[in-house]
Amino acid sequence: MKSEEKVDAILESMREEVQQFLEEESQITSSTEYEERVIELSRKFARGLISKSQGQLPKSRNSKKVLTSLGRVELRKDHTLSKGTLKFGISERIRGLLCLLGQSVVYEEASELFATMLGIDVCTPPIQRVCTHYGKAIDPLVKANCKAVIPPRLESGKGQDKMYVM
Repeated sequence: MKSEEKVDAILESMREEVQQFLEEESQITSSTEYEERVIELSRKFARGLISKSQGQLPKSRNSKKVLTSLGRVELRKDHTLSKGTLKFGISERIRGLLCLLGQSVVYEEASELFATMLGIDVCTPPIQRVCTHYGKAIDPLVKANCKAVIPPRLESGKGQDKMYVM
């Protein structure tokens, strides 16, 4: 499929959705609902852009579903977003966000935050698996006191103030 044909297919796939949104736009009275509708429309367009830009997908064994910040997308195994997804089937960006949330709050709460903030459902076990995997990967560097990974040592408190460190 030529580039121009791909562009036409991508834009045509969203034409009806955009038309419907524009027809209903004046009836939306809540700013939250308006924003959510626009974000969902944007995500749907982005997923279509990724999917349709690949052209015809090969047989199922040469493609895979990958969780991205736009939701699940079926990709060729050689697609840029598929890189590094062998173990988890989760894009690099989402793995980073999962680690950030997983180390900040309990895994169940991280799952809820993901659903609320990004509109992406990620169960607790994948969050735990990703955090555990990267925790184990970085553990030898922490034990070796690798300066690139560990922030500089904190100086001991000079006063009587308590210092809380996590």
